[in-house]
Amino acid sequence: MDTYGSFSLFRGLGPTTAREAVYTGGYLGISPVIAHHLVEKTPEGIDDDGHRHPIFGNNPFLARIAGARIGGSFAAIASHPDECAKTFVQSDMTTYKWPNTRVAVFRGEVEGGMGKMWNGLGPR
Repeated sequence: MDTYGSFSLFRGLGPTTAREAVYTGGYLGISPVIAHHLVEKTPEGIDDDGHRHPIFGNNPFLARIAGARIGGSFAAIASHPDECAKTFVQSDMTTYKWPNTRVAVFRGEVEGGMGKMWNGLGPR
């Protein structure tokens, strides 16, 4: 705080807000749709007695869990460039290389190509 001031706490707030908006909107929007699709349209499986039944049709709770995992993965992919921009901005408190989000996005693309904005997607 003494070196960078109290406004340093808000560094990267713009891309953080954008990331959360994309992630939350995507996650909450697509997860129920996927769960519904899994319950209604999945192929039938065969149980131990040889009866055919929908895989998720008898267990909507399991379909909601699967829908949440799939939806969360899609949302994480969609919000990842914002995450990288936030990390670039927050990593340079001196504002020398990454003074703001716009510079972080454009310089990130110039230095490493668009692929640089996708670094770290695997662990996320």
